[in-house]
Amino acid sequence: MRRRRLPRPVHASLCLLAILAALAAVRLVSGAPLDLRAESALRKSERRRLLQKGELEARWDRVGQVYMAVRLEDGSLRVFRSYCVNDVSYNSRGYSQPAKRGAVNRYTDCDPVGDGDVPWDGSAFLCSFYDVVNGHFQSVTELHILLSNTDPAVQRAGLRCVSLSEREGKAPFRQTWTAEAERLTPGLFDLTLSMRWDSTEEINDLRWEALVAIGAGGYPIRGDVALEGEVTLYDAEGKELSRQPIAFFRQEDESKEGSEEHGA
Repeated sequence: MRRRRLPRPVHASLCLLAILAALAAVRLVSGAPLDLRAESALRKSERRRLLQKGELEARWDRVGQVYMAVRLEDGSLRVFRSYCVNDVSYNSRGYSQPAKRGAVNRYTDCDPVGDGDVPWDGSAFLCSFYDVVNGHFQSVTELHILLSNTDPAVQRAGLRCVSLSEREGKAPFRQTWTAEAERLTPGLFDLTLSMRWDSTEEINDLRWEALVAIGAGGYPIRGDVALEGEVTLYDAEGKELSRQPIAFFRQEDESKEGSEEHGA
């Protein structure tokens, strides 16, 4: 007995359903696919976290990572980090030379990073990565101090900060940190402080803790770090327009002290 063939539209519909079922099974087993654009990963993360959508203002690409600064409607900054897959790998010969791997970059889900509660108008974030200089493998930590300013007369900004790090059992460590930067975007300066150390060197943990404390608005992760700083703004010809000291404390601390004084 001759079998009846299905009409072409019905056959095509069944094939399409089979393909969709296979894709759903792959999605269920493997999870959500990675985005091919960092901006797409950012927007997906905003929707998933029910966050206000902001305008992507700046982006920093580091080894295997991308950082994105988003400007919200109220003028504040939010920073996200995504990891880049198939971007850079290292060969097995002593990790001395970077080697490209893969032709397509894919980006993981974005996580909010940094600190928007800083004693200047803007935000800050830390990033750590590896670099190869003259055949030597180095660790790098960067602190990006994002300074918001929309005055068209201001074309350059400078930062000077003095840190004094102390911890029991160690000699006090004092350092002067400086950074200068031209305008990154019409509303943003990126004043970057960094520290490097070779793979054979021991990290100066007191220095690293001072760097972290600067980016956190004055809060050290351990020990005690005293900070004094100021930001200087310049015009296009290098003339100083203003100088503003940075008092490293948080608003909630000031409010708490005021409440205690009032109660007393």
